[in-house]
Amino acid sequence: MGGISVKGVLVGAIVGTVASLFISALIAVLVLVIFPATHKPREVFDSHGFLALVMVVSGLGCCVLAGFTAASLSRHNELLNGGLSAFLCILLGILEMSGGKNTHPVLVQLLPIVAAPAFAILG
Repeated sequence: MGGISVKGVLVGAIVGTVASLFISALIAVLVLVIFPATHKPREVFDSHGFLALVMVVSGLGCCVLAGFTAASLSRHNELLNGGLSAFLCILLGILEMSGGKNTHPVLVQLLPIVAAPAFAILG
């Protein structure tokens, strides 16, 4: 545990998660503005694969931000601390999968969970 900066990992994970939630909220508002009110937001996201792709890419971008924040705060073992900052993203992804409401194929659900640490290390 000597190489792990708990403060860096926690702050990085929180920054990445808050940024991801903020971007997701912005995208949801845009969907509500662009598409008629007769559609439910879940139906719009399910029928337009591009929106799901935008959400995944923005989430992975936030993992990069989380990794950068964790590495900057730790100032040692940057790759380790950056990669560990994705733990919250992974945990939330697993919780979402276990909820059973996600209609995407399992591979599509697993891809962001597996890719999160790699993108966090890039940060």
